[in-house]
Amino acid sequence: MTSAKGYRLKLNNIIELSAWLDDYRTTSLRHLGKLYGTLVAHKAVEYLDRDRMGITDLPDDVFAVACSDVRKSLGRSATGIIAPDLNCSIKFHLVHDAVLATFTHGNDEYLKAWEANKAVVKWGWAADAEPGGIPEQAWKVREKYWSKANSRKLGGDLQFLLVDKPLPDIGWGAIWRYLPSNEQRISVAVEALKESDPTGLMNRYSGQKLKEMVLRSIEQEVNKNSFLKSTRNRMSGAKKIRQDVAAARKPSVAKDIQEKIEAKERKPARASEIDHADIIVASDNKIFVAVPYVGLDPDSRVFVQVSDKHVAFSQNGVQYGFVDNVKRSSLDVLKTTNQVILIEIEKNFDERLLRAKHMAIVTDISLQDGFGSAINRFKQIANTSMREKELKEWEKH
Repeated sequence: MTSAKGYRLKLNNIIELSAWLDDYRTTSLRHLGKLYGTLVAHKAVEYLDRDRMGITDLPDDVFAVACSDVRKSLGRSATGIIAPDLNCSIKFHLVHDAVLATFTHGNDEYLKAWEANKAVVKWGWAADAEPGGIPEQAWKVREKYWSKANSRKLGGDLQFLLVDKPLPDIGWGAIWRYLPSNEQRISVAVEALKESDPTGLMNRYSGQKLKEMVLRSIEQEVNKNSFLKSTRNRMSGAKKIRQDVAAARKPSVAKDIQEKIEAKERKPARASEIDHADIIVASDNKIFVAVPYVGLDPDSRVFVQVSDKHVAFSQNGVQYGFVDNVKRSSLDVLKTTNQVILIEIEKNFDERLLRAKHMAIVTDISLQDGFGSAINRFKQIANTSMREKELKEWEKH
């Protein structure tokens, strides 16, 4: 029992604990979705690039196969916890009038979210530990509660386990925002190419040369349609590279290859966030909002939130950016409607390319901003005062 790293929750009964755990599970599942989605995305793109290089054929359902591979690699811990690298476990001990807890398993992100919660207070104790500045009477109070918790037989406490059954299959909608970078793809593809060449031909070339060869085979852009089965002619990766080497010996061909490589390297990546927007009213009174291309999901709803100070963009619970210093006239235009046409624009050198178009829902949050800040200030003052009072009361019992 790791009561030296224990906690006490500002909860009164099992009903409050159940409701509180639902909120913590929601927060933890977001982190789990990112971790699992990243692993599956990298594995699916690895299959895609091996297919493009002619090493292996793309599976019929690449996402299902990638999920299966990831689940096998995660396995179980020695104590039976499923996917231990992604899982989280907490034990709760109901002792007298207190709810005690020990965080038994989980990475730093889970622990950070746990300790950041206002209901969680560090309240550890151990027989061989020093009080560390805690008054003697308060230390004895902790000893009383934790000794009772530690004396219970196996199975006498409650346990929160984030993942208690095999992780599900997920698809493009759950992985598209976690795709690997071009550098990561090239690195993995080079290793796959070496493994597929039993003759050792690949070892004759420098690392930079292999990267250039791989770059010719895999396309930088990955989208949902990229994972559809291809009818391209198959050949081994090594054979394709040998053809590339033979072609590269011809000066004109080598120059053309180099130009294509440089053109791909010059291609700008998608924007990291929406940091500016243009509001346009068409002749038929339709309202368009043009933003940088960030790769919004075409199958999910986009939300545009308008306040007196800024415009925010979100999708699937993820914020894609805030735009400040928007003209008052533009804000007024957005507040007159509940739906706009959002278009993503990619800047490609001197050109502006239309990459995607979405129907977006507009909400006016001006009043919420005013009320929200006042309420938050009130809650902060009230919670601070209540927290100090409760901690003093705890140490008396």
